[in-house]
Amino acid sequence: MNDLITEEVMPALEGAIPSIMATASADGMPNATYIWQVFYVDEKHVAISNQFLNKTSRNIACNPYACLLVTSPVTQLQYKPHVKYTGSQQSGAVFDKMAMQAEIIAGGHNRGKFELHSADIYEILKVECIDLK
Repeated sequence: MNDLITEEVMPALEGAIPSIMATASADGMPNATYIWQVFYVDEKHVAISNQFLNKTSRNIACNPYACLLVTSPVTQLQYKPHVKYTGSQQSGAVFDKMAMQAEIIAGGHNRGKFELHSADIYEILKVECIDLK
């Protein structure tokens, strides 16, 4: 277990394998959704692409804690970053890079449908490696 994003985890943040985000409402009702991008900001922060996250956004508004599941395409190891929401960006370097990646992922089609609403920034609380052996 670590409280930073290490070199070992970095390939899992490249988006080759879809990630999952789990949140909970104020009354504890869980919600899980696939995430387009878990974007490396720095060793203590990641950004999540907010494109279709209505229920997730509602949950985060009342409970800022979430858990991610990311998979390395190199090692097939899975990691579980525990995160806390710290804010959203609608402009700036992180937002611009994520918007460009979203456009590439979408292949330039249906532009409005894949428009990035915000880059939601999360602080890394801890990162667990899931050993499936």
